[in-house]
Amino acid sequence: MASVRLEGVTKIYPGQVRALVEVDLSVPEGAFLTILGPSGCGKTTLLRVIAGLERVDSGKIHIDSRLVNELPPARRDVAMVFQNYALYPHFRVYKNIAFGLKMRGLPREEIHRRVLWVAELLGLSRLLERFPRELSGGEQQRVALARALVKEPKVFLLDEPLSNLDVQTREQTRAEMKRIFNSLSATVIYVTHDQLEALSLSDLIVVMKDGQIRQIGSPEAIYHDPQELFVADFVGTHRINLIPGYLAEGWFRSPPADLSFALPLEWQGEVILGLRPEALKIGRGEILFTAQVGHLEIMGAETLIHSRRGALELRSLFFGRPEIKAGDQITLGFSPRELLVFEASSGKRLH
Repeated sequence: MASVRLEGVTKIYPGQVRALVEVDLSVPEGAFLTILGPSGCGKTTLLRVIAGLERVDSGKIHIDSRLVNELPPARRDVAMVFQNYALYPHFRVYKNIAFGLKMRGLPREEIHRRVLWVAELLGLSRLLERFPRELSGGEQQRVALARALVKEPKVFLLDEPLSNLDVQTREQTRAEMKRIFNSLSATVIYVTHDQLEALSLSDLIVVMKDGQIRQIGSPEAIYHDPQELFVADFVGTHRINLIPGYLAEGWFRSPPADLSFALPLEWQGEVILGLRPEALKIGRGEILFTAQVGHLEIMGAETLIHSRRGALELRSLFFGRPEIKAGDQITLGFSPRELLVFEASSGKRLH
C-alpha cells in the first residue's frame, strides 16, 4: 500500500474544457477514499490522471512519495477496475485473472499461487473454468476485482465498479469489497455517483464540482457538517430541505414558507437554512408549524412524507408507516440545533 498526493493538478481537454482545476489531494496510506460528485465534475478524469491514462497539463502526482507524472501506467504500480469490467470474452476466468501476471513475466508457479489465493478470497474457485458469458453480473464484477487484486498493487483505482449491478447484488458486492480491502489494509480511490456507496464504504469522501474539490472529510463530517450549500444539497440519500429567508436582529424570517423564529446569529442578510429530512419530526420539536401532506413514499421500514408550507415543499423522514394520507394537515417540528445556515449569495456555511 502507498499514499497518493496531488499538488495543483490541472487537466484541460480540447475546447478549453477544464476537467480538473488546481486539485490538491492527499490520500493517506491504507485509506479508502471515495470521490463523489455530479456527472461531468471531473471524478473519472481525476482517477485516470492518477493511473497515467491521461497526462496532466500542470501539477504533480506522487505515489508512495515518488513523482510519477512521466511514468506510464504499467510503472505506477496501480490497478484499475472499470465500470464495464473489460473481461476477455474468449478467456476462461482463470486466464482472465492470470493474464496480467503472465504479461509481466512472473513464473507459472507464482501465477498459479496468486490466482488460487484471490479466487478463494472472492469466492471464485468453482468458476475458474467458466467463460465470462456464463457468469452473472456480480460474478463478472468479482473477476474484474480479482484481476486487480492479483497484481498486488500499491493503489487500487475503482471507477463506478458496481453501477451495472442490480440492487441486491450491489449491496452484497459492496459488503464483500469493504471486507476484502479492510483485510488487505489497501489504499483505495473509488469513484461513484451513489450516495450510499460513498457513505458506507469510505474512510474519507471528496466532493467535487466543476473540476474542483469542494470538501474533503469523513462520511460523518461530509453529511452532518457540510461547509457549503452545494455539499449539503448534493450529499444525502434523501435531499435536504432548503428554506430561503433572511436573518435580522436574531430572528429568521422566511416569506415563502410563512415561518419566523428566533435564531441567535450575529450575521444579518439573506440566508438559506438546511434541514435534513430525518430532523423534521411529526408533532415534536422546539419550533412547530403546520403543513399539508402532498404524498407519501413508502420505502419499507421508512416513509418519506412530502408536505407543503406556503410556497415551500418539505420532506420529512418517518421510521415506520404514519397514520396520515395525502391532504391531511400535520404538525411538523425541529430543533434549531439541527439547522445548517448558509449565506445565500456565496453558499458558504455560517457558524
